[in-house]
This record gives sequence, structure tokens and C-alpha cells, in this order.
Amino acid sequence: AEVKVVAVNGCGLSDTARYMLEVETTPIFEVGIEGEQILCAYRQEVVFLAVDTSNNPSIYYEWSYGPGLVEESLNGKEAVLNVVDFTPTFVAVSAGNNCGLGTEARLDLSFKDLPQKPSFIDGPEEACPHQTLQYTTNNLTDKIVWERPHSTRLIDNQGSTMWMKFYTMDAIPDTLSVASQNSCGTSETVKLLIYKGSDCDLWIADSFTPGSGDEFEGWWIKGLDGYPNAEIKVFNRWGEIVYQSTGYQNQWDGTFNGKALPIGTYYYVVDRHIEGEDPASGSVTIVK
Repeated sequence: AEVKVVAVNGCGLSDTARYMLEVETTPIFEVGIEGEQILCAYRQEVVFLAVDTSNNPSIYYEWSYGPGLVEESLNGKEAVLNVVDFTPTFVAVSAGNNCGLGTEARLDLSFKDLPQKPSFIDGPEEACPHQTLQYTTNNLTDKIVWERPHSTRLIDNQGSTMWMKFYTMDAIPDTLSVASQNSCGTSETVKLLIYKGSDCDLWIADSFTPGSGDEFEGWWIKGLDGYPNAEIKVFNRWGEIVYQSTGYQNQWDGTFNGKALPIGTYYYVVDRHIEGEDPASGSVTIVK
């Protein structure tokens, strides 16, 4: 806008001056806040940024915040706050110029709990090679994270329940641990020390995976090395023999007459012909 000033004296002489004025109005643009809206429930430093569409360097910002937050620094568009309490709160900012404050933005803040520590591990404390072991912990809302002993292979993991096998007992005793995890971190762990089983002298695998190309592709029986006359018989569910041998070197690959048997459960009898020892019997499952 232009302002003109005219000066006149008694003789009729005059002079004129013109001034250009820049007129500011109360800001009408939108302002917003960038920053995390869900915070973790522990003491931390959080940063919020004011965003607007003005591109006007004369704009200034006024920050405000609710209980549980303490100012670290307020520097124009940036607010750095410390969290000291974990009840729902807010942070807000107003943008203004020399004519006053304009629009305000507010961000409501909530807090997410730290992951809950599992309370137990339920499962065997003794193991034998190639034995499928099942372990469970309490069912939590957060992700369950298992850390298995180094000498094990994972069979399946369904969160609060996990199955594994030891393929060697060289590192026994070894530790199984479990924790829970969310975006705020990982909980403390619960640990279980696993020892070599006292009855591993004769140990018969309860499952194997033919054609897997690893140490589990054949049916393992431990404790027959000194018994060349041991008799092994495997039956299907109708009682028909699908495998038999005298002496055994872990050679059965889940076939019958050269053809792969269907995935499923079969039943065995293992007789070492030791006086006073009954034949061992049970089931073995062919799995993928």
C-alpha cells in the first residue's frame, strides 16, 4: 500500500512524499506437526517439527505441551522434549507473525508398554541326539523370540511353542532362552539349561525327513553299534512290515521295495537281545 504526505505553508508552497507500506495480516495458512504419536514407556528424548505452507521467513512458532513432558530446547520449528511420565499428553504449536498468532496444530501422544518378560519355559531338561523336543512359554501379545542352543535344528516355531532337535551333544549342557519383542525393544530373557539325557544309551528318533540332504534324512537309532544281531522291524498302521533288518547303521530312508512311503506315522520294535531287557517299541513319523 502507498501513503502520500503533502506539506503546505502560508505562501502556497508544498512538497509531497510517498511511502510504500508492507501490510501483514494474521497468518491464515495451515500448520502441522511431524513426530511420533505413540511413544515407548521409558524416559527418552523426542523431537517434533512444525510444518507449514507459508515459506515466509518472518513466521515464528510458539510451542506448548502437556504434563509428563519437559523442555530440552525450543528452536523455531523444532521442539526437543524429554519424557518423564507415561500418561497420555500432547504437544501443540502455533504459527504467527507481527500481527499475532494464526493457526494451531496439536498432536495427542500415547505410550506403548515395554515388551513383557516371559514367565517360564516348559519342556524337557534332558535331551538325546535327533530327538524332537517341544518347548512352550506363556502366550504374550508381543512377538516371542527363541534363542536355541547352537547344536540344534529348528523343526517348527509357532510363537509361544517351538520344536527343535539336537544333532550333536558335543556342546551339552547348553542353554535355551526366550524373550518377547515389540517396537520398543526386547524384554529380559528366561533361560533353561538342557543336559544330555541319562537314557541316551538306546535312543530312537521319533521322526525323520527322507531326501532332505542333511543329517535327518535317515532314521537314526543310537545304541546299536555293539549289537550286530539286533532286530529292527517297522510296521504301517495295518500291521504290515515295511522295513526289517538284523543289525542297523541308520540306513532306512523311508522306502519300501524301493518306493517312498507316504508321509505319516509308523510303528517299530527294536530288540537288542539283551537278557532282562524288553524290546523297545514306539512310533516314528516320516515328515517333509
